[in-house]
Parts: sequence; structure tokens; C-alpha cells
Amino acid sequence: MNRAGIIEKLRAFPYEKTEYRVITGSAMVLYGIRELTHDIDLECTPSMADRLEAEGYLYKKSPDGERSFKTGEDIEAFESRTRGDAVYIEDIPVIPLGELAEMKRRLGREKDKRDLKLIEEFVKRTEMIGKTVKGKIDRPAGSRHPQYNDLVYPVNYGYVEGVPGGDGEDQDVYVLGADAPLKEFEGRVIAVYHRFDDAEDKWIVALDGEDRADDEILKAIDFQEKFFKGALIRRQNVTREKIAKAYFAGGCFWCMTPVFKQYGVKDAVCGYSGGKEKDPSYEDVKSQKTGHRETIMLEYDPEKVSYEKLLDIYFASVDPFDAGGQFIDRGRSYSLAIYYTCEKERSLAAEYIERISRGSGKEVFVSLEPFTAFYTAEEYHQNYYLKHPEEFEQELVDSGRKPKTERRSGL
Repeated sequence: MNRAGIIEKLRAFPYEKTEYRVITGSAMVLYGIRELTHDIDLECTPSMADRLEAEGYLYKKSPDGERSFKTGEDIEAFESRTRGDAVYIEDIPVIPLGELAEMKRRLGREKDKRDLKLIEEFVKRTEMIGKTVKGKIDRPAGSRHPQYNDLVYPVNYGYVEGVPGGDGEDQDVYVLGADAPLKEFEGRVIAVYHRFDDAEDKWIVALDGEDRADDEILKAIDFQEKFFKGALIRRQNVTREKIAKAYFAGGCFWCMTPVFKQYGVKDAVCGYSGGKEKDPSYEDVKSQKTGHRETIMLEYDPEKVSYEKLLDIYFASVDPFDAGGQFIDRGRSYSLAIYYTCEKERSLAAEYIERISRGSGKEVFVSLEPFTAFYTAEEYHQNYYLKHPEEFEQELVDSGRKPKTERRSGL
């Protein structure tokens, strides 16, 4: 399976991206270190493992109880209670290179040692991305290949003198940003094209220093690279993106979803938490028999949106003094709760609740509970406000939440 195949399968994979990350050989293919892998290996959270087991994919357990799964679609998932951060390649969560290298060192098999060497070579390739280089053009735009007369260069092609490439000769460079033929160039390396079936890598240099989209780069160099198998390596493909998750029950989850999205949260997913049954349906929860609450799972970058800010938004969007639900929606499934994932979240939420209670002189009915599980709601609930804007606006009015929405605009 190649890089495009992995991306296609995982984009159709029906599980939350925050619940897993790609590891081992499939991660190497996504980075562009290797061309192919036999299958896709994932590391997943215990909550995703619970769902996989409930769906019948369990095939073994380790001595310490961690579970492994086969989905039947060339995808294997391994439960990890200590799963770390991920980098994102084409919106797919992938184990960071440093952790991948450490995993290979720990496994220590001969194939892992070979992979470790490939990873080290890959890291060296990325070191030049972002740097400015100077060089000479030996095949200017409009010229023909010295051996293959039918191959015409639509871009300037040259080399950086004194910097050895994979074949031992000067490093080859595609130069973008000039239609006219050049003799020399100076620009910023914006990408590296790694050939799997050849010793040479090609640097992609932009004269104006500006990044280009992958499609634009690949189209510019296709005249020659179509004869080779390779992958485009970009700096953003090895940059860590921090994503945290937070869980809030605020009554009707249709109404809560757009509240957070307007303040820079990456995603707000409707679902169910707080009950004992696994994977309940909307009708199950609405019956008030499962103990679940309508909950939203927030994905956010804590460097851009703090947890304190999420608390501000949450409390500005609910009635914290309502013990029986929220506005027109009544029952436990519409009651308020904050599901904390760490002691810091618990402490911040507790302080917020205490501050509201002290300032108002009233009891605050927001349950503060440790997070245990989140079950994604049916697809028709997701982004309801975008799918049915008129019905959603009427829901705000009919439920009594409309005035709360208007006051929130001052945040």
C-alpha cells in the first residue's frame, strides 16, 4: 500500500482522528521515507479500543491487558494507555519522528535497524528546507535533456556547487519562479523530492522564497519525475500540531456546537457521555434510561485557545442554576456536566463553579466528573446548524436559548 492508499483508507475510517495515530512502517510511508507498506498500523486510545471490541474486531490481548484489533480492511490497531502527541500529514495523525525512531530502537530487529537508518537519512533531507541557497543553472528553461532530446525543461534546472547529492555529484535543484532561462539562482528550499528508486534527491527552490502547494510543485517537475517513483517532503509534514480534547455537557448539543467554533476551536463533535451503556443511540439517551448526557467533544490547540477560555464560553452559553436540564429541554440527558481529563482541568472548573456560586449566592448545578468515555452521535446530529440553518435558528428561539446566544457575543 502506498501513501495515497493509506490516506484514502484513513479518510474513510469511521473513528475520531484524536483517538489514534499511525505508527511503524505505515508512518514511514506517510512521511515519504518508504514507498510501500503491507498494512496500516495504528496506536489507539482505550476508549477507541472499547468501541473496536464492541464491534467484534478484537483478536488478542497482551499480558498487561492491552488489546489488539484487526478491522478486516488492512488496518490493525493496538491499544495504548500512554499514546502521545501526533503530527498531521494530509490531516492524518502520525507518530512524531523522534518517537518513531525510539520505537524502532526499542524493537531492535534487523528490519527495525534498517528502518532506523532510513529515518536518520530522512531527517538529514529535511534540514535544508527553509534555508536559502545559491547555485548555477546547467539546463535552463526551454532547453533539452543532453541524452533524451524529446525531454524539454519547462523550468530552470541546476545545482548547488560543493554540496554533494545522493549520487556523489553536486546537489540537483528545480528552480521555480522564473519562466525565462537563467544562468544562476538564489532562493529558498521549500521542499525535497525524494526518489525511492534512485540515489538522488531533488531540492525544490523558490526564487521568491514563497511556498507552493504540493500540486503546483508536482506539476512543475512532472516532466522528469514521472519516470521515477518518489514522494514530496515538506516542512509542514514534520511539524507537530498540538491538539487537546475537552468534554462539556451543555444541554442540546445542536445548540452548543457553533458556540465554540466561532472562537477558534478546531472541531466540536456531538456525542454522549456519563452513562454506563456502550455506544448508545440518540433514542436510548433521549429516553433518560441510560444515564448519558448530550455532550460535545472539543478539539483545540491549547496554545491558541486556553481551557480557561473554553470555560468562559461554556458558562456564558448555559444556565448554571437549572437543576433539571437546560431551557425547554428537560431531563438528565440535558443536564450540565464538565468531564475533566486531568487534575488541572478539574481544578480550573471547580474554581469557576465556586466563583459563580459565591458571586450569585446561588447553587450551581454543573456536575464535575472524570472523563470515562465519549460516544459519537449519529451523523445527522453533526454540524446541524450548517445543514439546517433555518430549523436551527428556530430551535434557538423555541428552546429559549436565543437571548443567551445574543449575550454571548460580548465575549
